[in-house]
Amino acid sequence: MGCSYWRRLPERGAVLRLGAKYYPLKPAYSPQGAWIGVHLTGAGISPRSEKTLWTGGMGIALGYQHIFRQAYGGSVEPYLLGEITWGKKRLTSPLQIGMNIGFAARRWERRNLR
Repeated sequence: MGCSYWRRLPERGAVLRLGAKYYPLKPAYSPQGAWIGVHLTGAGISPRSEKTLWTGGMGIALGYQHIFRQAYGGSVEPYLLGEITWGKKRLTSPLQIGMNIGFAARRWERRNLR
């Protein structure tokens, strides 16, 4: 789940993104490998001279996550998100490419997947 806020004159707004990932390879100890994600988005924008506009959208993301062999390692998730939005204004780009880099703990995942 993620939330972002932007302020671009004369507009300002917030985007809330909810998502879920599915790992088709069903890893035994920690989420590693290819993933498929489904995302739902909702946004509200507020131009200075108009009422707040609400829009929504959905998208799908494909990516790969790798957790290193150490008990505590890292994860790398490149993703491609295609998004369809509707409403009176276009809020986000319909195609987003990005990279998530973070820390991962194999021991923590093993304990919580039982």
